[in-house]
Amino acid sequence: MIHKLAFAGLHRRWPDYLVLFSGLSIGAAIFYMFAALATNEKFLKANVNISSVTQVFVFGLILLTLITIVYVGYAQSFLLGMRYQDYGLFIMFGAKPRKISQMIMLETFTVQLGSTLVGLLLGMGLTQVASHWLANQIHFPLTGLSVVQGPAIIITIVLFGLLAIFCTIVSLISVRRKPLNSILKANQLVNQPSNNYKLKMVESVSGLILLVIGFTALLQIEVLQLTAIPIALVAISGGTYLVIHSLFSWIINWLKKRAFSYKGLRLFTLGQLQFRIENYTRVLSMVTILFALALGAIVVGIGYHRQIPIMSAYSSAYSMNITNPTSQAKKIISKMDVTRDVTYSQISDQKNVYYNQAQLDRHPLEAVIPANSEHQLTNPQYKNVTNKELTGKTIENSSFLLLEDPTIRNKKNVVLPAKQFNETVGTKSSLRLIRVRSLNQSYHHLKQLEKYKSVAATSGYEVGNTYEMFVISNTLFGGLEFIGLFLGIAFLTMLASCLMFKVLSGTKIDRDRYQMLIKIGVANKQLKRAIAYEIGVLFIIPGIAGIGYVALGLQMFKKLMVNPYDQWWWSVMGFTICYCLYYLVTVKLYQRLVLQKKMR
Repeated sequence: MIHKLAFAGLHRRWPDYLVLFSGLSIGAAIFYMFAALATNEKFLKANVNISSVTQVFVFGLILLTLITIVYVGYAQSFLLGMRYQDYGLFIMFGAKPRKISQMIMLETFTVQLGSTLVGLLLGMGLTQVASHWLANQIHFPLTGLSVVQGPAIIITIVLFGLLAIFCTIVSLISVRRKPLNSILKANQLVNQPSNNYKLKMVESVSGLILLVIGFTALLQIEVLQLTAIPIALVAISGGTYLVIHSLFSWIINWLKKRAFSYKGLRLFTLGQLQFRIENYTRVLSMVTILFALALGAIVVGIGYHRQIPIMSAYSSAYSMNITNPTSQAKKIISKMDVTRDVTYSQISDQKNVYYNQAQLDRHPLEAVIPANSEHQLTNPQYKNVTNKELTGKTIENSSFLLLEDPTIRNKKNVVLPAKQFNETVGTKSSLRLIRVRSLNQSYHHLKQLEKYKSVAATSGYEVGNTYEMFVISNTLFGGLEFIGLFLGIAFLTMLASCLMFKVLSGTKIDRDRYQMLIKIGVANKQLKRAIAYEIGVLFIIPGIAGIGYVALGLQMFKKLMVNPYDQWWWSVMGFTICYCLYYLVTVKLYQRLVLQKKMR
């Protein structure tokens, strides 16, 4: 009978359970994606050129575990909120507490363990698709990445299993200790906000102190080394909660005393926010941390994606050099977006390599003008190389030697007038130099073209063109770029899940309030505007705080990036657009659920 009642309740409220199940599945999937990287020491050491990267990921996993605990706890409160009234009715009609306990255990374990298994499969699929798609986009060869990571599976199952047991125990205690009347009216109760201004002041000051400690630890990461990470995690998380909890209520009280609040339904909206502030604070704190993690990871990932080609471009004036190109090589070159394409005839003897002055006059050899600053991130400028620079012991000559075939690099360069050059006897060859508009866009063609270089030209370790530097830079920094974008996408997905799940979980409670306003004649337009304002608060506060956190946190990457702040606002704008789209979708969905005339 208990099984029938439990599954009957699940069938009757399947849309709400679908929201709950999908939210928990996404949470488990994102946790597994992160754990799959954090526990794969072989992958981290092979792809990230930072000695303590494994420890950093372990601390990140701890933070994500704390966020997951809050997230699952909130999901369980949503489940209880749906079933409280049903449990109360069962008790009122004579159901024994033991039977109610069995029902709670059955429902909790069915939903949480089922969503965990689905989340694991989803996480494996997302890891497979996202990792290979990103690797292809950034031209990064993945080494050691395993989609099915045993330790990550065990950690995920153990964590969510323990959370299911904990949530079950809490739910049992909650139902057994509450009077019947409280259970029947549980969804109508709210947390009475505290008006103790001295306590709020202490919370604000304590929160700010914790934030200062946390970000100071990040800024002093060179001194504190690995110790900075746990200090920052604890201090910033705690400080975020205290600041939001204290300032949020203070701002609402301040707005309620202004004429601003007496227009339309603003006073109603502020009241909604005030009487659910305890619930909102946890969500806002969690979303703020997720927002900062997602945005920070994407900013760093895109920063590397932009900086690697520019840093590579400063290594040489030419993207590719090839001696005596074949017809197949010429065909590949014709498909590329080339901004400069020159060919120089060569005649070599035992001591010298001769070049035609007429060709150099028509198409001067170019060299990169060094950057004015180590933090400069603009496309390089070029200068013409003189004959003296080409043939003397200069930087320009050394750079040009790396573009020549290795079989003639030990010979001296000599520039001859056209007539004398044509009369010179020796081994004839041609050197073709090209420069492409974008290394990222032309990467695959350049990779094909590299195969047509001579064996001698591809067997050494010298870096003569920008393509070779691009490959080396990707090897050194591509791991950070990949991990940044990979985790950014993962955290953005969980961020959206948290916000949507929070908002949708409140529809059952809020529907009665909005239906009451409809009955007394409030215009539908005003109700929609009130909903947009209320949900907007949930999005704006984490957004502003998260951007501020990222602005400070980027200081950590000054030693790892040329300029971590270079055009980072483009990443912020792109992320904000996605964030706003989530907001609009959430508002529309919420409006449809709470303003529908027929209540389920």
